[in-house]
This record gives sequence, C-alpha cells and structure tokens, in this order.
Amino acid sequence: MESDDKKLYTPKYVQIEDHIISEIRNGRLKTGDRIPSEAELVRMFGVSRITVTTAIKELTARGILPDRTLEELARTARETGEFMTFQPEP
Repeated sequence: MESDDKKLYTPKYVQIEDHIISEIRNGRLKTGDRIPSEAELVRMFGVSRITVTTAIKELTARGILPDRTLEELARTARETGEFMTFQPEP
C-alpha cells in the first residue's frame, strides 16, 4: 500500500486507477464483475466527474476496461443499471 505522502502527490485520477487495479489484483473484481458507477467513484474519492472520466479513459486505453464509449456506458447504465466490467490485463 502506498504511503499517505505519496497520495498527496499522486493525481486523483491515478489514485482511482490504482484502486480499481488493486481490486482486480486482490481478486475482489473478476472478469465480468461490475465496477462502481461514475457517481459512486465521485463519492468514494471526493472528486469531480471529469476526474473519474479521465481514470476510466486511461483504464480503457490500457485495455483493463472494455473499449466502449463513455456515452454508451452512460446510456447503458441509465437504461439497464449495468455498470462497466473490467477486462484482465494481458
């Protein structure tokens, strides 16, 4: 676990990425599991929605989250309550 001092200097979007990756590595998230919604991540980390969006975009670019547009994810969440699922790192 990283120190509180390091967290002070780590951008919030990176902290969100690290949290999701940690959940995957620790087995708390498995392929196909739902990750918290953007709104939940905003509350959990006390950040703006754009910060969460940046983290999600980075995880998508790295292939950890599925390559779906944020608009599609938002529409799906509104219509079905389904959240994003992660993909294992290659």
